[in-house]
Amino acid sequence: MATTCCACLVKDPDAKLNYGFDWGDWLGSDTIQQSNWEVVEGTITTSSEAVDSTLKKTEIWLEGGTKGATVQIRNRITTVGGLKDDRTLEIRIMERGYVYWKTHKRY
Repeated sequence: MATTCCACLVKDPDAKLNYGFDWGDWLGSDTIQQSNWEVVEGTITTSSEAVDSTLKKTEIWLEGGTKGATVQIRNRITTVGGLKDDRTLEIRIMERGYVYWKTHKRY
């Protein structure tokens, strides 16, 4: 059965970070033969795609993006056993700043 998982994340437009999926639970004893990443919606710079067949994880490095935009990145894998599946990241491009949390206690 094919499943598509969408995770919503926040990325600073100045950041260059790695993102990815852990396919281990879904794969069971199967392994990843091929992994392809595709920008489905929006504009962002992609680089350095990787597959760790032992840990059953896929990864891509992303940088840039337009402040206020939402980007969707799809990872499609094919397994040694012939299965195919997709997972999609949804990333909101926003300035990431310091957030100060203050707790007030009254006695």
